[in-house]
Amino acid sequence: ERLMPPQEPISLGGTEDGEEWVMAMQWNPDNKYQVLSFANGIETIDHGTHVEGFQSVLTTIMTKYARQDHIGILTEKDTNFEASDVRSGLGVIISVKIKEPQFQGQTKGKLGNDTTKALVRQGFNAQFWDWMQEHPTEIKAILTKAVNEMRMRKKLAEMAEKERAKTGDGDAIAPRSQPLPAKLSDCESKDRK
Repeated sequence: ERLMPPQEPISLGGTEDGEEWVMAMQWNPDNKYQVLSFANGIETIDHGTHVEGFQSVLTTIMTKYARQDHIGILTEKDTNFEASDVRSGLGVIISVKIKEPQFQGQTKGKLGNDTTKALVRQGFNAQFWDWMQEHPTEIKAILTKAVNEMRMRKKLAEMAEKERAKTGDGDAIAPRSQPLPAKLSDCESKDRK
């Protein structure tokens, strides 16, 4: 099933103690996950705590929503979503304005403020939950895409496991249909000659 993105990007944000966060996010039909992040107008190419803030709750909150009885997307027998399932096709732009940014690295490409992570995590958790409640059609399409990604991931893992078992690679032990010829059988000797 092909997901058509919502007409408008999802816009979230808030201010607390003089610090501000804003973000826009949208799921697209492809499976690419893209994040553009900024702190005080500086692009943080290696992201940082503001990105970690929403990522730390995104998978959990979407799994929780999908498990609700009246939604019926995930049942008791289904496993929880993994991050790759819900991030597939997601594009995010996030920006924070904070009093004392702590950048990491020579290029200042990563934000390191733990308070910023908490600010974004708490705000995103509450606001995205509300958005899902208010947009049942859009979130159902997004969750359906995540379920399809989860099924595809599991199918690929099963196929890879079968292939490893066939070839004898990895941890799996390949079943032998015929004994090895004598010249190829395992040997063990304590004689150095």
